[in-house]
Amino acid sequence: MSRKLMTALMVLIGVGLAGAEWLPVAGGTGGVSISVIEQSPSRTVVEVVLPGLAVERVTEGGVEYARLAIPDEVMAVLEVGRPQVPKVSLLLGVPDGARVTARATVDETVTYAVGNVYPLQEPQVDSRPRPPFTIDAAFYTRDASFPGPAVRLIETGVWRDLAVANLQVYPVQVNPARGEVTVAKKVRVEVSHPGGSYPSSVPDWLYPTYGAFIDNFAELRLRPRVDYDDGVRYLVFCHQNHAGNSMLHDSLLGWVKQRGYDTRVIVKSGFTAAEIKDSIRQEYDRHSPAVLQHVLLVGEYAEVPMGSYSGVGKSDFYYADIEPWPVGDNYPELNIARFSPESQTDLDNQIRKALKYQRDPVTTNDWLDNMTFVAHREQYPAKYSGCVRGVYHMPKPYWQPDIDTIMGQFKNNTDVTNAVNAGVGILAYRGHGYHTEWSGWCGSNWNNANVDALTNGDMTPVTLHWACHCGEISTATCHAEAWMRKYPGGSVSALAATQASYTLPNHGQCSTLTRAMTDTWTITVPGVRDYAGPVFSIGGQMSYMDAYIAKYWPSSPYFYNIWMYLTLGDPAMPVWAGTPATATVNCPDSIPLGSYSLNVGVLTGGRPVENALVCAWRDGEFYVVERTDAAGNATLQVDAATAGEVLLTVSEGHAQHSTPGVIHTPILPYERIVMAGGGSPSPGELLMDHDTGYCRLTVSAQGSIGYDVAADAGSGFRYPKTAASALFYGSFAVGNAEGYIADRHFGQPASGPQNSDLVVVDSLRSVVPPAAGDQHYRGSYSDAGHPSPKGLLITQNSHQSAHTGYDDFVVMIFDITNEGSGPVEGLYAGVFADFDVGADPAANVAASDEARRFTWMRQNANQNPTVGVKILEPRSFANLAAVDHERYVYPDSAMTDGMKWRFLNGTIVQRNSNRPYDWSTLTSVGPFDLAVGDTHRFAVAFFGGADENQARAHADSAQSWYTGNVGVKEPASRPATEGRPLFFSPNPFRRGTFVHYHTPLGGRVLLTAYDAAGRELERTEFNAVAGGGRHFWQPEELARGVYFVRVSLPSGESVAKVLMLD
Repeated sequence: MSRKLMTALMVLIGVGLAGAEWLPVAGGTGGVSISVIEQSPSRTVVEVVLPGLAVERVTEGGVEYARLAIPDEVMAVLEVGRPQVPKVSLLLGVPDGARVTARATVDETVTYAVGNVYPLQEPQVDSRPRPPFTIDAAFYTRDASFPGPAVRLIETGVWRDLAVANLQVYPVQVNPARGEVTVAKKVRVEVSHPGGSYPSSVPDWLYPTYGAFIDNFAELRLRPRVDYDDGVRYLVFCHQNHAGNSMLHDSLLGWVKQRGYDTRVIVKSGFTAAEIKDSIRQEYDRHSPAVLQHVLLVGEYAEVPMGSYSGVGKSDFYYADIEPWPVGDNYPELNIARFSPESQTDLDNQIRKALKYQRDPVTTNDWLDNMTFVAHREQYPAKYSGCVRGVYHMPKPYWQPDIDTIMGQFKNNTDVTNAVNAGVGILAYRGHGYHTEWSGWCGSNWNNANVDALTNGDMTPVTLHWACHCGEISTATCHAEAWMRKYPGGSVSALAATQASYTLPNHGQCSTLTRAMTDTWTITVPGVRDYAGPVFSIGGQMSYMDAYIAKYWPSSPYFYNIWMYLTLGDPAMPVWAGTPATATVNCPDSIPLGSYSLNVGVLTGGRPVENALVCAWRDGEFYVVERTDAAGNATLQVDAATAGEVLLTVSEGHAQHSTPGVIHTPILPYERIVMAGGGSPSPGELLMDHDTGYCRLTVSAQGSIGYDVAADAGSGFRYPKTAASALFYGSFAVGNAEGYIADRHFGQPASGPQNSDLVVVDSLRSVVPPAAGDQHYRGSYSDAGHPSPKGLLITQNSHQSAHTGYDDFVVMIFDITNEGSGPVEGLYAGVFADFDVGADPAANVAASDEARRFTWMRQNANQNPTVGVKILEPRSFANLAAVDHERYVYPDSAMTDGMKWRFLNGTIVQRNSNRPYDWSTLTSVGPFDLAVGDTHRFAVAFFGGADENQARAHADSAQSWYTGNVGVKEPASRPATEGRPLFFSPNPFRRGTFVHYHTPLGGRVLLTAYDAAGRELERTEFNAVAGGGRHFWQPEELARGVYFVRVSLPSGESVAKVLMLD
């Protein structure tokens, strides 16, 4: 196996050696070449070839020194005050139980006179001043080679399934008295490891990390364990304070299990670190080989303690190091992270962010394509800015994000705020830090208050804080916690240190974690497949970083950085490397009873999706998990005992990510019902009750609300949920003229059948786990039953929370999409609600609150209950009305579409009732236009209270909950401009999208669509007008996927990326 990580230029820039001298040795430039030339059960022989040596001239106390460096490598940590020599780090897989020894043979050498070699200095931490310069003057008079032996065995350890040996090779020998360095062109390292044995297999999920750091891993040819045996893969330690949190136990852990990680939760009112580690060990040992992969801690430091080491008092890594038991080493066996919430609401919000990020990330500004590095201004352009500059220029062959740097020498807090609010997928900081801040990074601090002022909504980045103390969770709210606790907005995960961290490893950690996401390497297993990096789960990335330190910085105290860094968030959460696409999943609609091989194929844009996690789950019968191969295929061995639904979930994949030169495509999670025992998936329900909160509401899949046939089918709206219904009947309505009102409300006469303009497209189904709240139902209906349909599709999502303070309402969201052939203009949408409160409907009163955008009703003599409908989105209304039944319902001439139209558009206005009587309410919004393919959102809450004031408070809570959970929308598209001459909206799109263009010249336009491999799939032409405009493009030859579209305008060419959903 040959290893070359970066070019010499990149490394030299990264360590501040861009102006260094280059002393040729074996010839060429760049890092060392490491080749395994012999591999057997008892011996490994490695050849190290050194192209050259970099020499930087530095001055201390008026004396010039030569600082030596080998590209890609770091200094040897030997004796302070004596010459600082570079080393080559080797990490080899060795047989478990073997006796390991090493010796080196040096080939031809070259000697250079360089003068005084810079002495090794005391370790420096980021938060403290540089230690005084130290030199062992007596040692510099010695006429002898230093460090002496060309190889040393530093340590052996156990990295989960594989024993490892860490060795350091010293191709550079220094004679301090003569001021000379003797450099070996080639070093042959022979490592003897008789006795013991290699494992027959290792976990497939560790392949990329093993392959990145173990120099002989490919030569070992260890079989990857691709069969996901039964067992707990995701272990949770939860403090009793959070035992009843449904967002944790149902939503997050339900999603984790649905993806393919079987879960187990341990709840206690108090833990010790030893108890936690013992429990992890027991679960780890439950299977041989072990299957446990992730550990999640849920609780603040006082609730779920951290482990400790000599030199590091607080460490979550302590729980990830299981082998060798009980002494441990610095190689993590598990991925670990934690949620550190200050309240139940905070835990809910952190989990909401994690689920939104994983399941349905917004696409605003292509924010997931962006990676931003913030650098402290100290010693600019070296130190922190030099580290960031090196990462910026580092090759990124797998994923090339849109990288930006914010240098503290020139920028300030406003620049950070603007970047985050505009959308950043990954945000990294390198510099000084303290408990609540990035200290003095630009001359002032970026602190918790700055985080709290962010308005980035659902664009929540993965944050990486390579600085001191930012992860000190034993303080009230440390800086990493502030990012997590900010809601809406803030971050979805945070990596940070619990104490003062060491400068030089921090530099390497910064570049290493970037490599984990953007680089690629391939390990070929003959007869099986090629396995490739990168590493994407946040827990896996921290383990990747720990492995880097363990290999390259194994000497005290630098490896303390392993122990002190922690990750906040869901350890199994994948990090998006770019904007994800929708996957096409091919599998049968039904499977037979009994043993069966379920074949699943996963594609995006016609390309196979490799390494996707596929889970087939029928509760109580089977739970099977596999990953797709390079062809995008997985076979799951299932065994259905009874007929019914099987939940199939696909996640985590990347299209053709092991194919050089092909842009990768991450995929959105995919969920599907497959029927066991034949037949078709369950049609779902026409009516479903929201009843997990304090109130109850029936919703339907055809526009009716409360009941379908009045007072017959359904539960109405009950406040509280054990009371009689306060709603006789309700309906959604949409229209733009007297001749076009689509609804399921009262017809003419109102005593006859309801209108049937709205027709079921997809019946109601429970979304598990909910995207928001504790109950989430989804269905859709169209206007196909109207005599003159416009092609409108209404996708209805309804949510209810069970949490105190947010359980007095049900949210209903109506996404109105134009799937017709032409634009529909001047639309209004609304909800009619015929509330009958109390025993006598004729004794009701109604009122409106314009500031809060709601209508309500109650009994004249009793405020309990007070019920109503509030507009949540948009933040405006067309009408808030009390509907007098004596005029608009009871006469045989009512209720006409003309009346409904005038209520919807605000022609008929009566805000409040004028007497106790039988009333309805109407809340409406508009006008709005829908171009073909466009969608407009209308959202309301049905709410209740024990009196008017409480009802108002509950309506306000509904707005707050909606805004924080499901109410963030992308900004409306603006016209194309000279600075932005081409864009597509909507994007992503379904059947078609508008091409927005700007051109000073009119003329013919050619539009050509290509897939990611560069194949032309479709072309069309249209006329552009001078100045600019838009053209509706409806592809005919494209399937769902990502495409690159070249638009040749009269004034020039532009290219854009689009995502077609179906």
